[in-house]
Amino acid sequence: MMRDLKFLPVILLGIAALGKITSIKQLEGVIVASGLVPSVWAPLTSYGVIASEIACVVSWAVGFRRASLVGSFVLYSLFSSFHCWDLIHGIKVPCNCFGVLYKMPTPLGLGVSLAMMLISAASLSQLEVKVLAH
Repeated sequence: MMRDLKFLPVILLGIAALGKITSIKQLEGVIVASGLVPSVWAPLTSYGVIASEIACVVSWAVGFRRASLVGSFVLYSLFSSFHCWDLIHGIKVPCNCFGVLYKMPTPLGLGVSLAMMLISAASLSQLEVKVLAH
């Protein structure tokens, strides 16, 4: 079962990046509404999130599986933190996880982020570790 799911977090990041690219202003609005970064940093933060998601997909495609899964784990940890922040502070901004493709309520976004974070971690643990002996 784990073998079938190990690349799901990376695929979801690719879909999310495509959705966010088409609605970059909407993503900036969510970032500004969260109050996590100054509003002048929202465009840079938006492009940084999208670039990070694309980097995970590209690194998977070219064979850097471990780097891709570590990046996925970090991104999903960040997204989970964002959803927790949203719930704690009652910001009430719909998640822009998939851009125009699908707007998720915050609790569902948190659940998806946590699930993908766990799958990324489990997939990382399944990778063969090569040890160089001296």
